[in-house]
Amino acid sequence: MARYRRMNDGEWFAPKRKGYKLACCDCGLVHTLDFRLVPHGGGKRIILRARRHPRATAAMRAADGRKPKTRRGIAVAVDNDKERAFLRALGN
Repeated sequence: MARYRRMNDGEWFAPKRKGYKLACCDCGLVHTLDFRLVPHGGGKRIILRARRHPRATAAMRAADGRKPKTRRGIAVAVDNDKERAFLRALGN
């Protein structure tokens, strides 16, 4: 199972461009997010798509032993030390 970092409500995070996993701490549902920059007017706009990740959801819920309902917020998958250091530099 991927390691997830529990985030506080309103906390900033820096996602990967493709295959970023985002888990809900309330229910354990995991989504895989993909981001894309597209031309928009004279600049660019960020778009994203979210897909349910049934396997990661099952692993997240099994790790808790139940569907978590009392905690609020999200957890983000942190794949390496470089990402952790970047998030620490943001003050998260």
